[in-house]
Amino acid sequence: NANEFFEITCIDQYPNQLEIFDRFGQLIYEQRNYDNSWNGLDTNGTAVTEGGYLWVLRIDLPNGGQRIYKGVVNLLR
Repeated sequence: NANEFFEITCIDQYPNQLEIFDRFGQLIYEQRNYDNSWNGLDTNGTAVTEGGYLWVLRIDLPNGGQRIYKGVVNLLR
């Protein structure tokens, strides 16, 4: 189904790490080499509540540098 997972296009081009934080700044999910599989569960497999979540994506570039992207994903059930 559409919109069942948090999807980032072209994510498989570079090594990366995704972190997702709740509104209190607590890390609720992280994955090295994110594979577009986050579906609203925390790292322990527990469903998180509806609302906005901050995501931070760190991409390791071939030249040794790093690029950081940030945004908000709104979770609706």
